[in-house]
Amino acid sequence: MPRMLAEVPTDAPERDSVFTWQAEGSTQPELQDDGTDALQPYLRLAVHGSIWLTCQRCLAPYSQHLDVDATYRIVATEEEADEFPLDDDEIDVIVGSRQFDLVDLIEEELLLSLPLVPKHSVCPEVHESLLSNSAGDAEEVADEAGEDEKPNPFAVLEKLKGSDPDGKKH
Repeated sequence: MPRMLAEVPTDAPERDSVFTWQAEGSTQPELQDDGTDALQPYLRLAVHGSIWLTCQRCLAPYSQHLDVDATYRIVATEEEADEFPLDDDEIDVIVGSRQFDLVDLIEEELLLSLPLVPKHSVCPEVHESLLSNSAGDAEEVADEAGEDEKPNPFAVLEKLKGSDPDGKKH
């Protein structure tokens, strides 16, 4: 799964992620346009495992557990998939074929289950770039601020605020 491997940080303790999966096909009766019931194919996919990701707060690798449990309604054509009602959020529609790639579907579901912002629930340590200035650094910053004090760009506006259009003070 090359796209999943691209998500794993290079400094992760274990670069190999192991996922267990189970795919099960079934049929369920569905009401047809002509009022009769017909058996329709479904696929249930369950994938479980952990992957190493980079925490966006402390920038350290951490293990993220992923659980996927998805149900798909299998249709014959893209047109049929486009016509499928979107009422049921729990069932996705996929086009079945003899060349169907189950590993690609598993990888796609795992990518979709990755957190938007990967992070520890509680970071073990704070990255150095996020630390506030220590006492020594604070003095340095204060010295630099005193040397390089810039005039307030809004000071001119403050002067104008107190005068009328002719430039006279109130």
